[in-house]
Amino acid sequence: DLDLLSQEPVSDAGAREIASSLERDLSRLPSLAGSPPSCLASGHDIAVRVKGLPPVLLQFPGLPMVPPGGEPRLLTGDSLRTELIASPSIDGLLFCKAVALLKRSALKGRDAFDIWFLRERGAKLDPAGFDAWRRWEELDAGDIAARLKQLSAARLKADLSRYLPEALARQFDSAGYAPLIESARGLLAPWLED
Repeated sequence: DLDLLSQEPVSDAGAREIASSLERDLSRLPSLAGSPPSCLASGHDIAVRVKGLPPVLLQFPGLPMVPPGGEPRLLTGDSLRTELIASPSIDGLLFCKAVALLKRSALKGRDAFDIWFLRERGAKLDPAGFDAWRRWEELDAGDIAARLKQLSAARLKADLSRYLPEALARQFDSAGYAPLIESARGLLAPWLED
């Protein structure tokens, strides 16, 4: 799926207007399930779904998130002509996943998986940038430790079993999801002591 973040908060009424416009435009496209996508606004969040298929295809969280380094990546006429998809670097993605792990209202196992996946591929977290974000959010070592304590094999399995390929799910299950837990803890270890 694809998540898009707005640079400014979107009101509930604005989200409903965007959802209505998206549904109208997307109804002209063929659907994987034979029916047009539907767009739902829940508060300021907008989700695009195809009837009969479980995943959300597009989601627009209406609350802005501070991008890595504090600078937004703007799509311009030039970048749209020269880039197939404008996306953050692998290190920027790791930054976003660390933020998501700590700031989501409810912990998501997919954030721990993504942290493991990115670190296995050499992604590095910018310590100065992450520390500046952590201070801005007023997160201390206790806050980080409390969130990491929520990472359990049962919780990760419950969240990830529907997403992971069967072989990978078996591999993590037999290891008690330790690789994911240890990767997230290792990433945030420098901030566990103030």
